[in-house]
Amino acid sequence: MKKHYFIIVEKDKNSCYVVYSPDLKTVMGAGNTFVEAIENMRQGMENYLEVVGKVPEASDIEVIEKYVIENYPHSSVKTIFDLAVELPTTHAVRLNISMPEDILCRLDQKLSGKTNQRSRFIANAVEKQLLEV
Repeated sequence: MKKHYFIIVEKDKNSCYVVYSPDLKTVMGAGNTFVEAIENMRQGMENYLEVVGKVPEASDIEVIEKYVIENYPHSSVKTIFDLAVELPTTHAVRLNISMPEDILCRLDQKLSGKTNQRSRFIANAVEKQLLEV
């Protein structure tokens, strides 16, 4: 199931794209491109929702616009974007697993630059295998 949140994408002339959401104040994303920043934010939001287990309500667009106007300088360009994030189906459980070191190295290489994605990748792979059985 997906839930939509408005996020704010900010870009100064001499910086990367920065993304934040007034609804999930502890989550931020960034990237050298708009698409990279949005994807990093989506991953961060999904990880946050999975760990916290509580899904906050999404603010209306009017609330988001007011937040931007009242809290951020006018010198940067801001875009408000509707982002759909996948909600966790169940609460996450911390798990300690072992695997061959070479597989772990290959996994980390594949996920290079994507923080906190090991658990999501492994869960998706297990889910795929379970569906094929």
